[in-house]
Amino acid sequence: EYEVYTASHVVTQLQMVFFAALGFFLANRLGVYPAITDSRTLDFDWFYRKPGKAFLIWLGGLIGVIYDWLLNTAKTVIRWAIDQASASHGEGQAMSRTVSSGVAVSAILAIFGIIVLLAYL
Repeated sequence: EYEVYTASHVVTQLQMVFFAALGFFLANRLGVYPAITDSRTLDFDWFYRKPGKAFLIWLGGLIGVIYDWLLNTAKTVIRWAIDQASASHGEGQAMSRTVSSGVAVSAILAIFGIIVLLAYL
């Protein structure tokens, strides 16, 4: 069973912290550790943070434009499909009239017969 705060664990961790601090202290006192200088450094991460941020902002704008175009195109296509369906299925149109179930069954049997003929020929 694991216990976090055992005496052995706490003493070991304190020893590691103490000896690490002692190493830095001695390196600084003996002149081995480099002196602190007031300077600016250009780290490698600048190359992907600054230009990368600008690129991602540009890419986000491009994706927004493409999304708006796709959304408007989809709305136009859906509006067209609804208009086409209303033209044939709207009130008083051919597909909105009621027919007897016998006509519907005859149409289904005719379609099924054509499929059977095509499948076995």
